[in-house]
Amino acid sequence: MGNGVVGILAETVNKWERRTPLTPSHCARLLHGGKDRTGISRIVVQPSAKRIHHDALYEDVGCEISDDLSDCGLILGIKQPEVWEFALKRVPFFLLYIYQFMRFDSVCS
Repeated sequence: MGNGVVGILAETVNKWERRTPLTPSHCARLLHGGKDRTGISRIVVQPSAKRIHHDALYEDVGCEISDDLSDCGLILGIKQPEVWEFALKRVPFFLLYIYQFMRFDSVCS
């Protein structure tokens, strides 16, 4: 996880996007599992009024709520981020698209 700090993006591409890459229960397991075991010391969540899980639920399990993800060694999101956010800071990033209805064998062939 790089420096042990994980960020969760607020989804801004689609106005209807409510999904999140980590639920509050996932975050709790990662944070309370111990940095020596999980490699994660902090999780920073960008605030979002439309996310399926409210910001307070993330705070309750020990996450920080902040717009600033500059300390994060790994940033997770569902949709592609605004590229300029990363290009201006010269942060390398990798996008992985997973199609919900794609058959596994069509990916591997």
